[in-house]
Order: sequence, then C-alpha cells, then structure tokens
Amino acid sequence: MKSIIFILFLLNFIFPLSVEEKDKFINSFNDDIDRAIEFIDSHRDKIIEISKDYGIDANIALSIIFPELVRYNHLKDQIEVSANKLFYIKWGPEYADFSIGILQMKPTFIERLSKTRKRAKYKDLFLYSENSSKEDVRGIIIDRLQDVEYQLKYLAYFINIIDTSNEVKFKNDYDKIIYYATAYNAGSWYNEGNNQKLSKKKTYPYGANIDETKQYSYSDISLYYYQNVLNK
Repeated sequence: MKSIIFILFLLNFIFPLSVEEKDKFINSFNDDIDRAIEFIDSHRDKIIEISKDYGIDANIALSIIFPELVRYNHLKDQIEVSANKLFYIKWGPEYADFSIGILQMKPTFIERLSKTRKRAKYKDLFLYSENSSKEDVRGIIIDRLQDVEYQLKYLAYFINIIDTSNEVKFKNDYDKIIYYATAYNAGSWYNEGNNQKLSKKKTYPYGANIDETKQYSYSDISLYYYQNVLNK
C-alpha cells in the first residue's frame, strides 16, 4: 500500500498537469505551441552553441523559456519596447520595466544579473564604455534585449549562477526545471521556500488577478515541454 501511495505521489510530482489540463492547454494554444517549436528548431544550433560555451544544459534552458515562446505576441512586444524606450531609458525602472524580446526579459532582470558575481566568459554582457551615463546604459540594455543571441546569453548566465550556487540543491531534472522556471518567471532566485510557493501559483499565461481555473503555473508548462515535446 505504501509503495502505491509513493508511486501516485511521484506521478503527481512529475506530471503536474492532468490529462484534462494538458488537452485544454494544447487545444487553446496549438498554433502558438507550433510557433514556439519552430522558433526552437530554427535557433537550435545557436542555442546548443551558447549552452556549450557557457556550460549549461540546453534542454533545461529550452524548458525554461518555452512558456514565454508560446505566449509571445509581436505587436504587444513592440508596444512595450516603445514604452521602455520612452520611460525606462529616460527615468529608470520606476517608470517602465516591461518584459521584451522573444524571451520576455525585463530590464531589471538584466540589472540584477549585472550585480551578481562576474565570470570572465560573461563580462561582455555587461560591458559599457567608461563615459556611458546611466541613461546610455539603459539604452544599451533595451537594444540588447531585442537581440536573440544576447537574450540567450543572459539566460545562460542566469542558469549558471544558480547552478553554481551553494544555496540551492536539486534532486533531479524535474525539480530543477520547476525551480528554474519559477525563478525566471517570478524572480525568487535563492529562496527555496518562496520559490516553492510561487511554483504552485497559476498565473500563466494571463498574469495575476485572473481566475486560476483558466490558467496554469509557469513551471507546469516548462515541464510539459520537457516531457511531451523534448522527450516524447
């Protein structure tokens, strides 16, 4: 009896989406899922190259960004890029901090990365001329966030700093994907307790204050990709 309970617990942990939820997700986002997979296929060589260069697992990286690729909207992105250019560059994140680019990264995500410990292979991500003003630096960040290669490198650095942290331990790849996807989406990088709580919040794809029965957790969609697309 104990072994049956354990197996059921394990299945629930590894496959958080029920069959009904999975079918609903596929039916609701079928075209977007196809578009996301096409993006991955067309950038696979670059993704693998960057992953090797920066010493990260490409499959983990892809699982983390898959939810953003599914819900990416080009028109919305262009509007938010414009808002960042108008307000973030001039006055800073207090006035605008929209997620932009195909991987939907906020300017403050890059600012936070820039304040972590530096490694030689990543230093080019945060290099600016000596006479650059704060406004100049913010402008460069917005430009780089519209470049797929830069975003992939920022992602690699994000994964690497948590990979090498002594503060977070992982039991397996499923555990890692849940943690990384939640940290990437919600911003709790090192607090395991807070990250675990956030991983269960169903705010994908429409954000907070929307009926959770119509949504998913971000990490559920990352696991969906890892289990049903990547390893099918």
